[in-house]
Amino acid sequence: MKYLLGWACFMLSTICFAQPEVVEEEIFNVVQEMPMFPGCVDSTGNLAELKSCADKKMLSFMYSNLQYPEIDRIKGNEGTVVLQFVVEKDGTISNSKIVRDRGEKLGQEALRVLNQMNEMADRWTPGKQKGVPVRVYFTLPVKFKIQEIEEPDFIINEKGDSIWVRYSSPAVYKSGEEELAKYIDQSLQYPNEGQDSCRIGIVEVNSIIRENGDLEITDVVDYSKLGIDYQFEAIRLINATNGSWTAADYSTRKVNTTRAMRITFRPNLVACGNVINDFEESDKLVDEASILIQQEKTEEGIAKLTEAINKFPENGEYISMRGQAYLNMQKTEEACADLRKAKEILVVSWYDSLIPLLCK
Repeated sequence: MKYLLGWACFMLSTICFAQPEVVEEEIFNVVQEMPMFPGCVDSTGNLAELKSCADKKMLSFMYSNLQYPEIDRIKGNEGTVVLQFVVEKDGTISNSKIVRDRGEKLGQEALRVLNQMNEMADRWTPGKQKGVPVRVYFTLPVKFKIQEIEEPDFIINEKGDSIWVRYSSPAVYKSGEEELAKYIDQSLQYPNEGQDSCRIGIVEVNSIIRENGDLEITDVVDYSKLGIDYQFEAIRLINATNGSWTAADYSTRKVNTTRAMRITFRPNLVACGNVINDFEESDKLVDEASILIQQEKTEEGIAKLTEAINKFPENGEYISMRGQAYLNMQKTEEACADLRKAKEILVVSWYDSLIPLLCK
């Protein structure tokens, strides 16, 4: 019996001296003294004023470091992201997470900036309960809103030219816009195969009208996939206007500006009557779609655009417009399909940066 008691005592002794289990300390939701972001000095003894100062500095830290994700800017995503984290007893933050997200990467961006707080020279003032530092949950709403950026007076193009986007009066064709339209209509030469094939569509020529009145073509957009012969004809027409322009004015001086001119290739054969009618009807559908989309009747606008695209499946302008409308509705899959198709038709560089951001 003595030996049994001794064994029991030995077992009890082992239990008593075993390593105690680590129990995580309680995390409070509300405490008598809530945690505060660093940087404010308590000179008045007014706790409410000190807390208000700390909150303002915390928001200033967040908003001065946030970078609006480009994917969300393109999609127009806005809203309030809600983060939650723990302010530890030593003033560091831990357990940070997104409670409510908006858009594609807004939550990730807010969380990235939040976690930078542990890299600051000063720590948070920890929360206290009965005068003792404790761990406290903290909830932080972060509002994302795309700000309208004031348009600059000019931009610098890839060649280093200053191109003015604000001006007192635009560059003008010396004989007037009606004469310019008449010149294009009378001088346009349809490519040899064009009339017989009833090919119809628009080529846009973008140019710089320089401060001395010279015209320089910068790029050509073949909206209807008409082909190289049509592009060359559009370039020939616009190049022939060089020397017939008066440059734009900014204040009291002449400046460089851009000008886009659309050349419509429309056959005049009787046999092409149906194609011409379809083209005119499509233009009306697109105009109606634009109005509907501006009225936020996006689905109805998309239906009109789809009618136009069914008539002209290779019209990159129509397809691009529908892709943007899908994008506004956050229908990414449909938007990407249209934008990829538009890139294939139009071969313009701005899609190269847009599509990788939107489409996986």
